[in-house]
Amino acid sequence: MTVKIWLPLLSLLAASTTYALTGAERLILEQERRAAELFAKAQRYNLRGAPGDAVETLDALVKNYPKSRWAGAAQWEKASLYADNHEHADAFDACQLLIDHFPAYYEAALNLQYDLTKRVLARYEDLARHPDSTKPRSLEKKQTLSEMLRAIIRNGPHYDRVAEAQYLLGVALEKEGKSEEARLQHESFSERHAKHELADDAAYQIAYIDYKAWKRMKGDAPQARRRAEMSLLYFLSRFPESAKAAQANGSLIEIQNAEMRELQRLAEFYENQGREKAAAIYYRSLVQRFPDAIALPGLSEKLAAWTERYPELTPSPEVAPTEEVGLALPPYDPIKYPVMAKPE
Repeated sequence: MTVKIWLPLLSLLAASTTYALTGAERLILEQERRAAELFAKAQRYNLRGAPGDAVETLDALVKNYPKSRWAGAAQWEKASLYADNHEHADAFDACQLLIDHFPAYYEAALNLQYDLTKRVLARYEDLARHPDSTKPRSLEKKQTLSEMLRAIIRNGPHYDRVAEAQYLLGVALEKEGKSEEARLQHESFSERHAKHELADDAAYQIAYIDYKAWKRMKGDAPQARRRAEMSLLYFLSRFPESAKAAQANGSLIEIQNAEMRELQRLAEFYENQGREKAAAIYYRSLVQRFPDAIALPGLSEKLAAWTERYPELTPSPEVAPTEEVGLALPPYDPIKYPVMAKPE
C-alpha cells in the first residue's frame, strides 16, 4: 500500500523538477548533450582511422559549443591529432587557441608548442644532412619556425624553457638566411643567460656566423676575416673547455693560414715589381704575425739587407717599465654630460 502511494509522488516530484528548469538552463543542458555527442563521434572517426573527419567534427564542436565543458578537451584532441599526423603548423595554431581561451590547458599546450618547434627544426637539420630524405614541399616554410618561437616567448615569459626558445630563435633566423638578426639574437641570449648551459653554444654560433660570412666572400676579404678571427678568439677565451673549442680552433687556424698566405703573396708581388721597401714592410708584417715564416728561403738575409738600406723600417725597441721609465698615462678627464631637466 505504501509503495503504491509513493511511486506516483516520486513521478510528480521528478516532473516538477524538470519543469522548474528555466529555458536558459534547458538550452545549456541541450548544448552539453550535443557537444558530448560530437566528441563521441570524433572519437569513433579516429578509431576508424579517419583523422580528417575527426578533426572536422571536433572543430564543429568548438565553434558551435565553445562554452561547453567538452570544448577544451575537443580543442586539445584536435591539436594532438594534427601533431600525430605531422601537421605541425596547424597543431601549433590549435595550441595557441587553447592558450588564449582555455586556461586549464595552458601548460600542456605550451609544452606541445615547444615540442612542435623542435620537430620542425629537426626536419630542416635532417634535410640539410640528407637532402633526398625529405621532400622540400612537405616542410613548413622556414619563417614559420621563427614565428613559432616568438609566439612561445610571448606566451610564456616565465616558462621554464623560454631561454632555450630564445636560443633556438637565433638558430631559426640563421636557417631563414637572416644572419645578422641571428647574430644579434645570440648576442642577446649570451648577455641575458651568461650562466645557461647553452651560453657557449650561443657564443660559438656568433663566431661561426662570422666565419661562414668570411667563407662566402670573394678573395681574402680582410675585414670579414678579421671579424671572424676576433669572434673565434673571443669564444675560445670565454669557453676554452667547450665541446665546440676544437672546431673553433680548426676554423681559427684556417683563417690565420689565409692571412699568412695573403701577406706572403703581397710581399712577393712587391718584390717581383722591384719595390723593395714595400716588400720589406709586408715581409716584416708576415714575420711579426707568424714568426715561423722567418724560415722561408732567404727571407732572413733579405730582411737584414733591407733594414740596413731602409733604417726607418727598424722596429722600435720595447721599453720595459722601470722606476725611472714608467708607463705614463694621461690624466683621467671624465666626460662632462649636460644635466637633463627632470620632467614635470
